[in-house]
Amino acid sequence: MTIITGIITESIETPLNNIVGVSVLPGYMIHYANDLLNSNNPVTFPAISFAPITDETTSQSGKVKLKNSRVMRLIGAVSVVDRTLVNSNLDSLLFAVRKALIVNNHDNPAALTKLEFGTAVFKLPDSQDQYAFFELDITISYVEVL
Repeated sequence: MTIITGIITESIETPLNNIVGVSVLPGYMIHYANDLLNSNNPVTFPAISFAPITDETTSQSGKVKLKNSRVMRLIGAVSVVDRTLVNSNLDSLLFAVRKALIVNNHDNPAALTKLEFGTAVFKLPDSQDQYAFFELDITISYVEVL
């Protein structure tokens, strides 16, 4: 297992799995959209996916240590069947995600150098699918020993 895989598992996936009543989906939300919309599937709304966006080496110490910044995109999705609850459901899910990640990474810093939250952007899918979502980019700074 690579260092970043361990960090993602411990600092993102595990705390997200502790949010009660939320489907945690490793990978890209687009791959789960049909499953979420199909009521005969165990994957349900609300849901949160997480996938890598970029990984940049920001500095090098000698020939064996690299300081990297991995940007992970978290997508939180809620059903819009009850349109009056969409905004509050998105707000609640975003709050739960931030709380889970902050509390976990404050109490268990692991190999994580730094965790930074970006802006949450609220969206609707390009199709007419009945869900709404937010995208939240998180930057993980870490040191990789070669």
